[in-house]
Amino acid sequence: DGLFRGKEPEQVFAEVQHYHRTLNVRHFKFNEESHNPQFAKEFAKHVEASGLPLRFEAFANLEPWLASPAVTTQLFRGGYRRLMLGLETVSERVLEAMRKRGTNVIRRQDDIFNSISNAGILVFAFLMVGTPSERREDALATADYIINNPAIGNHVVSVYSLDYLA
Repeated sequence: DGLFRGKEPEQVFAEVQHYHRTLNVRHFKFNEESHNPQFAKEFAKHVEASGLPLRFEAFANLEPWLASPAVTTQLFRGGYRRLMLGLETVSERVLEAMRKRGTNVIRRQDDIFNSISNAGILVFAFLMVGTPSERREDALATADYIINNPAIGNHVVSVYSLDYLA
């Protein structure tokens, strides 16, 4: 039916413990498109309480919950070491043209990046160039933002492509 369901933090933690015990796996990547905030906070508490030397990376959206130092510090204590976030562009005009203005917290992005970075978690930003309506100055403003933002540890630039879902 095309639907999926998430597992509870306790279930995923049990699986992580199993792989750690049986295969000595210490590094894990949550590969869903956007990490669930409630899951992340609860899962990190389980990992912290266990004392196991586990490390995690995950994809996340630029959402206000990540601007909280209490949350990002908890994530770090629970083994999170890299969060991959889709910034795409700093141009509000381009975001609006992409109909993404409501999903990208453009005015709070600095708070989010700083909170993550200050907690000791690497910020990995996804950028996009060549979107319809993007101007040279839009791309240069995004490049300048990335170059001059010490909270962003890594980034990748992708070129917009028109596919059947666009």
